[in-house]
Formats: sequence, C-alpha cells, structure tokens
Amino acid sequence: MLSAHMTPDLEALLVEQIRASKKGFRQGGLTMIVLMIVLAGISLVALDGREGQGLAAMCALGVLVGLLLLIPSLGDPAKAKILTTIRSRAQSIVWLFVFTQRGQAAGSWIVMGFDDGTRDRVPAIMGREDEVLRAMAGLCPQATVGYSPAIEAQFTKAPVELRRLPARTAR
Repeated sequence: MLSAHMTPDLEALLVEQIRASKKGFRQGGLTMIVLMIVLAGISLVALDGREGQGLAAMCALGVLVGLLLLIPSLGDPAKAKILTTIRSRAQSIVWLFVFTQRGQAAGSWIVMGFDDGTRDRVPAIMGREDEVLRAMAGLCPQATVGYSPAIEAQFTKAPVELRRLPARTAR
C-alpha cells in the first residue's frame, strides 16, 4: 500500500481552515468576556444590593465561559492535532463527507471516517467545503466521498468495506 503524503498546498489549505476556526473561537470568547464585564458593571451601578451582586456573580461565570472559548483559539494552527492525525492515518480514511451545521453554532467540517469505525473532522470555511473535500479526496483516493444514509449504515456495519480500490492505469 502506498503511503499518502500531504502536499504543501493541502497542508496550507488545512492550516487556513484551522486558523479561521480558531479565530471564530477567539472572537466569540473575547466578545463574551467584554459583554459580561460591561453587564456586571452596569448591574453593580444600576441595581441595588443583592440583585446587583447576583447579576454580577452570574456575569463572572459568563467571563469564565468566555475564557473557556478562548482555549481552543490558542496555539499554532500548523501544529493542530488533526493535522497529525491526517498525516499518520491518511491510508486508514475510508469515508469523507461535508457536515454543515446551521443556526447558532453554524460551521462546516470535513468528516473523516476511518477503517476502525472512528471519525474525526477538520474545519472548513463555510462556502469552501467542496474545495477542502476535493483536496482531502486527492490525499485519500481510497475513501468513499459523499454522504447518504446507505453509506452511513455501511460505515456503522463494516467501515472497511467503504475502502475503494485504487484506479488502475493502463499499460
């Protein structure tokens, strides 16, 4: 079996996706922290006694949540754990598909299904999912690409059966 190696172009594309995801967490965390500090200040000034203190205490919890949102944004995107996983397990990837979540926690990811039945995902900038999926499919030509309930059932039952045979070249 040939070993798959991430090209510099693919690596740069994935790092860009991870960097954008980290930026979203950073912006969300900082926004929440600032909002909670302002709200705590207003509550202490505008409300009397226990009401103001109670709301300020709740805001302190909000600041802690904001700090927890900042944690994923720390670190070098080029050293993200998912890149190590892709580098070391590219030959084990048997399924690739786009997962997009809409609404409050909107985001897009390329989900990777491995031959042992586990899954992992790499973030994808919304609107660029197909570009990332095509690049990942180039790294993992053995993987089934796309989502359907039938593929999901097959992955659940016997993930290794989603492995595609490599295309043969004519001699």
